[in-house]
Amino acid sequence: MRIEQRHAALAGFDGTALLPGPEARVPVRATVAAGAVPLTVVPYFPAFPPEMVFPRTPRTAQPAAVFQERGRSRVAYFAGDVDRTCWRSGNTDLSQLLQNTVRWLRGEAPLVTLDGDGIVELFAWETEPGFALHILNYTNPNMTRGFFRRFYPIGQQKAAFTVPRGRKIGAVRALRAGRALPFTQSGEIVRFDVPAVTDYEVIALT
Repeated sequence: MRIEQRHAALAGFDGTALLPGPEARVPVRATVAAGAVPLTVVPYFPAFPPEMVFPRTPRTAQPAAVFQERGRSRVAYFAGDVDRTCWRSGNTDLSQLLQNTVRWLRGEAPLVTLDGDGIVELFAWETEPGFALHILNYTNPNMTRGFFRRFYPIGQQKAAFTVPRGRKIGAVRALRAGRALPFTQSGEIVRFDVPAVTDYEVIALT
């Protein structure tokens, strides 16, 4: 795929004009103004021998992805199986492209972020006494299977939790670990560190 113009979904690709493409593609025609397609298709070319690895057609007008805004709605459409190709290949450029696209579709910063090593799933809830952050640790070689043979604990996770304006948090506690967590609050953002997660942890903010 060739980057034709800058877009939020293409953040971090400033040093290149080419990105890997999907394994399969269905040609589409974009119903947008000419030149408004950020990514176009570069036709396939041989991956070997080395002397043959170059694009025969360096540029086309075929959309590889279309990004549109309609009022408060946003639409992102890829003309190929970018997600499947990313999963099969593990290509970090495709992973970054998909993550950037999700962030652009949201249009705003997430209410909860967790920064640390490992693969987790988060659920945040408002409860009667305050808020709850559920953390599921999926860091496991069998994470895509129907069973886990053992757990692989993850280390420290830095959390940032957005609470409603004017809401003051008085305590943050890890319920599974049974311990209070030091925290800071600046405006609507509550920051704290989760020391570790074995399989499942719930953080209560009250």
